[in-house]
Amino acid sequence: ASNGLSNWAGPIIGRMDMRDIQRPDIIKVLDKLAANNKLPYQKKIKPWISGVFKWAIALGFCELNPALDISLADAYGTTKEEGHPAVALGEVRELMESLNSTEQTNTVLACKLFALTWLRSKELRYDKWEEIVGDTWYIPGLLPNGQTE
Repeated sequence: ASNGLSNWAGPIIGRMDMRDIQRPDIIKVLDKLAANNKLPYQKKIKPWISGVFKWAIALGFCELNPALDISLADAYGTTKEEGHPAVALGEVRELMESLNSTEQTNTVLACKLFALTWLRSKELRYDKWEEIVGDTWYIPGLLPNGQTE
């Protein structure tokens, strides 16, 4: 978050007194992101800026949060984000060999687990210790409404 704020918001509003920052100033930050084809970053930067203002209001540094009422959808429209392509069947061996020759970080281990179990990322991210009994992981099924059993 701090790098994003420093790189994108800092050059425009970083030296301003918080009480002087208005919506048009924040829109300039968002416009800079749009001009650099960084629309997905807008969804991150705007809440980060808003969070800084919430903190500043709580400590008495300013009274208003100018980022609060900015609607990215209204100002910039909506874009459909493309998903990440699946690994082609012919590339699986190369991927697994690459994972085996890489430092065994949590991310690498999670990728191996996905490949071996066909889990969805949500099942792995939201697992609970009580689902693991001995050497067996009992993964609850998903109901049609997205809730677990």
